[in-house]
Amino acid sequence: MKSISSLIEEVNRITPRTETEKRLFSAVESLLEIVSVQKEMIQELRDEINRLKGEHGKPDIKPNSKPKDISSEKERKENAATPWTKHSKKEQIQIDEEIPCPIDKKILPRDAVFKGYRRLVSQDVEIRKHNKVFILEVYYSAKENRTYSSSPPPEEYTGYFGGSLKSLIVSLNAICDVTETRIVKFLEEIGISISKGSLSNILHREVDTLKEERDQILTSGIKNTDYQQVDNTGTREKGINLYTHVLCNEFFTAYYTAASKKRLS
Repeated sequence: MKSISSLIEEVNRITPRTETEKRLFSAVESLLEIVSVQKEMIQELRDEINRLKGEHGKPDIKPNSKPKDISSEKERKENAATPWTKHSKKEQIQIDEEIPCPIDKKILPRDAVFKGYRRLVSQDVEIRKHNKVFILEVYYSAKENRTYSSSPPPEEYTGYFGGSLKSLIVSLNAICDVTETRIVKFLEEIGISISKGSLSNILHREVDTLKEERDQILTSGIKNTDYQQVDNTGTREKGINLYTHVLCNEFFTAYYTAASKKRLS
């Protein structure tokens, strides 16, 4: 079946002779253009329906491009790819601990001369439980019929789980796409006792604390830095077109989703 564009080209190549033929060809060309526009609109609607269903739209396949003809030696040198060079990553690694490794002096000959040190960098990570118990002093006054207690621990330790553990749970779920069941198994492997219900509460019911912390980071970041970069990108949430705004610099990053991408948002 011929495409709409090829049919339009064929109509344009024919030279009408009479006035009736001119009107007929003009009407055919107009109808073909209308059909072409409607075809694009139908495809866009189909893609939108597929996206709402969680499927992918029609793939945008680009036509094959012919390689540029490079005839002269000068052009070949100018278009040659930049040679690949391996950059050292050791200079970018932040060192958290230095461990001295002294040599056994007994194995050294008498003429051995110290020539400095040789550094061996090893990247590693520590994931382990670190449970805390806060022992509060309690006093009772019989005369006043009142109990006195030492100051409670920081707010991040209110409840049965600490702030670092809650942050790890949120990061595993939101950033790494780890399911709640697998997070529970992972925490149990490192010695943390937590139920599925408690983990679900941390992810879904204690988000207000995280929102307050995010707002505090944003306010402090704006007050204490000289500049901020703002950008936005389109996103979809429950089938509705929204816009995710990002406000950041080298010290902090804050994300917000709004219905508009206007500057006031």
